[in-house]
Amino acid sequence: MPHATPTAVTGALSVDAYAQACQSDLNAIIQDGQGSGTWGAFARAADETVTRLDQLVPPTELKDFHEARLDALRIVRDGARARAGDDNVLRTFGTFAQTVATLGFLIPSSGTAYWDFAKVLPALTYLVLGPDAYYSDAAAVWAFEALPHRTQAALENAGRCPPSLFDTPTTADFGKWTIAIDVGATVHEAVAYDELDVFRFTAQEGQRYRIDVGPGTQSNFHLSLWDSDGGELAPGLPTIHSSDLRILWEAPSTGDYYAVVGVWDPTGSYAITVSPVDYVDDYANYIYGAAAIDVGATIRGAIDYGGDADALRFTAQEGQIYQIDAELGTLSDSHMVLFQHSNQGLASEGIYGSSGGLTASRIVWKAPSTGEFYIRMEGYSANSTGSYTLAVSIANPDDDYADTVEAADAITVGTPVPGAIDYVGDVDVFRLAAQQGQIYQVDIGRGNLEMLDSTGGILTDSRDFQDPDASHIVWEAPSTGDFYIAVDIWGGSTGSYTLTVSLSSIVDDHAGYVEAADAITVGTPVPGAIDYVGDVDVFRFTAREGQVYQIDVEVGTLSDSSLELQDSSGGFLASDSAIGASRIVWEAPSAGDYHVAVEGQGYTGSYTLTVSPPT
Repeated sequence: MPHATPTAVTGALSVDAYAQACQSDLNAIIQDGQGSGTWGAFARAADETVTRLDQLVPPTELKDFHEARLDALRIVRDGARARAGDDNVLRTFGTFAQTVATLGFLIPSSGTAYWDFAKVLPALTYLVLGPDAYYSDAAAVWAFEALPHRTQAALENAGRCPPSLFDTPTTADFGKWTIAIDVGATVHEAVAYDELDVFRFTAQEGQRYRIDVGPGTQSNFHLSLWDSDGGELAPGLPTIHSSDLRILWEAPSTGDYYAVVGVWDPTGSYAITVSPVDYVDDYANYIYGAAAIDVGATIRGAIDYGGDADALRFTAQEGQIYQIDAELGTLSDSHMVLFQHSNQGLASEGIYGSSGGLTASRIVWKAPSTGEFYIRMEGYSANSTGSYTLAVSIANPDDDYADTVEAADAITVGTPVPGAIDYVGDVDVFRLAAQQGQIYQVDIGRGNLEMLDSTGGILTDSRDFQDPDASHIVWEAPSTGDFYIAVDIWGGSTGSYTLTVSLSSIVDDHAGYVEAADAITVGTPVPGAIDYVGDVDVFRFTAREGQVYQIDVEVGTLSDSSLELQDSSGGFLASDSAIGASRIVWEAPSAGDYHVAVEGQGYTGSYTLTVSPPT
């Protein structure tokens, strides 16, 4: 898209005049970037802008900002020149830069298990124009932020001269994007995926406030609290017994503050309430303010109000087993959760004991790694309040079976073996002497199963997409020797099980390892079937050097297929997985035998395999 060449301006400018010149120059670049969609046009517009702005004499107060903008424009221009020809990326950049920048500024950079949008804009800029463009643009934003608020407003209001080429919002934007909300009132609003609602309320120094966002037609939203300088104060996080988001916060000073609401999904409605509260909370609700507890120590706490939770953190050592006990005081019932910093739950317990000094909640758990882990203590019901004590200690529970292949107990085909997962993180490992080509079925009443090789590497597991509750493995031994079965229980639970290994009655149409692979002829379709979940059919064909081959799996009753091309020893060469048919097109690097492995991605059923030169 052609752009108008701005008229040269000489002599010192007023702030308003500078803003007008800045606006026309930036618009020319933006129009070229999104209109014609070529890096060449973008670079030419940036170069003309650099040339013209370099002739301007800004007011003294804008000198640093002017130089920072020029530096950024020069780097952007050079980056655009270097990207010439890669114009699809530019179209994406032009379409989404402003939305991504807005989200990157306003969505909390911590306190959520979702995407960290604060990192999206820098990542996009790195990919498109390189790190120098991002850092130079950030320097221009910092120079803008150093200006008096009146000057910032004049720049934006007179000509909307944004400090950032990527349209990153500044603190001055808060004054224009807000919806007033009175403390104690509830406001009902709707918001779209690419929008944010910013609510302004006046807080009094020392007063505690509760900000709640509850669902209307939309329940997948995010909430954050900001001060008038654009600093994030707190993230909104889920309440314990509902899908609401909540912030509990004490105002450090009297003034205006901003609650920002957005959604992760398409447009929906919600309600927001800002309320004063008079209760005092002994421990923070979430891990971002979690209090430390030493291993071996006991702390006293209280669930101070309905929906309260107390967050604590402790340092664990990899492989060590810990016991976490909560005893009831005036709290009638409790629920305790152990999790990592990523909010990934590791274990929970709410029914271990009762009140009267007995242990109400207990977690016995083996640390998977060294680091900080978190405990959340809460009342079992939404309105529970009362006192409790909590202790973290090193535990030495009885363990019926070892958790390594080196110490595994032998299991005999046809003999059921009772066992128990004695603590969260416990794994019981058994050794099976298998015969090559024999199909085995491994069953367990409840839990997870994995087949392991002699190094502990996973060969297959009990995932079954046709029956998600299944706890069995059907497996063909690729060689004669010792293999291993690992048992644990879903969802961080403990309890007993019975493990049985038996010879399967399934007849496999094609072997699952290269040593017994069936030979196929190029150009001749071969029927096959995935006879059990985890079945692999391996075929051998002879290729000529330099010949291009097309390998197709057409599904019959099989829902999804997976195809892998291997060399003569079973080494990986290429693959394709698809809903339905799979295809590999490949040029043989040398003459010889190659192998094709067909799987069902958790399903069983028939298929047809064809290896042929493409037509």
